[in-house]
Amino acid sequence: MKRYIWTAIVLVFVGANASDNPFDLNKNLKKIDKDQNILLSELKAIAVAKEKREEAEAEEEDELTEVNSSTNVSEKKETVVPKITEEERLQKIKEEQAQIEAQRAQKEKEEQEKVKKAEAQKAQAEKARLEAEKREVAKYEAQRAEKKKHEAEDLAQAEEEKAKLEVEKEEVKHQNISEKKETAQSTITDINIAQEETEAAKEADKAYKEAVSEVD
Repeated sequence: MKRYIWTAIVLVFVGANASDNPFDLNKNLKKIDKDQNILLSELKAIAVAKEKREEAEAEEEDELTEVNSSTNVSEKKETVVPKITEEERLQKIKEEQAQIEAQRAQKEKEEQEKVKKAEAQKAQAEKARLEAEKREVAKYEAQRAEKKKHEAEDLAQAEEEKAKLEVEKEEVKHQNISEKKETAQSTITDINIAQEETEAAKEADKAYKEAVSEVD
């Protein structure tokens, strides 16, 4: 029973003295080893004191048995007092140490599981963050492609409008040239007519003067 009580005390002591940081595994294990060595020393001291006390009690009981045997030989009874040998004491310490080792291994396993769980959560969070960034990049690229598409369409439309304006400009230019040619031709014709009329007038005037001279 006392052994289990000591085991419980060891568990409480080890748990209470663990590092405040559950993920600092090396620090926790070093502290547990230190606490374990202290406890083992105390257990050995207690076992030695207990053994001496039991031996003293056994000697007292042996003396009492001898007195009773001398006064009443017919009712002599042999009292068997269990003695803890050095081998048994060491075996008990080994068993308690084995329990402490098992509890330490369990504690180490729990610490490792906590670390693995924390790392898994961290990896999951990182994965979620990367996926979110990937979605944002894809969204940005889609918007960028759509913007480029609209810009290309606007540019093509502007080029088409520019080409139409160039065609219209050329048509207006050719029309103006044609109109100028027609105007120039009409002017030349008018000049020729005027010259012909002037020449005719001169000829008529000359003929009139010649006719008057002949009459005189």
